Amino acid sequence: YTDADIVAQSFVRVERQTLRKLPASGDILFTIRIHLDPVSALKKHPQCRGVAEAFAHQLQSLSEAQAHYKGIMAVRDRLVAALKSL
Repeated sequence: YTDADIVAQSFVRVERQTLRKLPASGDILFTIRIHLDPVSALKKHPQCRGVAEAFAHQLQSLSEAQAHYKGIMAVRDRLVAALKSL
């Protein structure tokens, strides 16, 4: 893979989880909103540099076991470098 291939084939997945108490029943509603965007979409973000650096830092902070679980161990360093160059 080239660095361009890694960026083209990588996606950013962000989850937002919420808990809400329903007023009439008192039941608790749990929701998950998932955003999935290609890494290349970060170039259009108003704070591209800061967001890309934050993602790079998160990837660097993963343990080896976590990186293997996420399937990025083989490309992590190159993906971090690509994020830092955005």
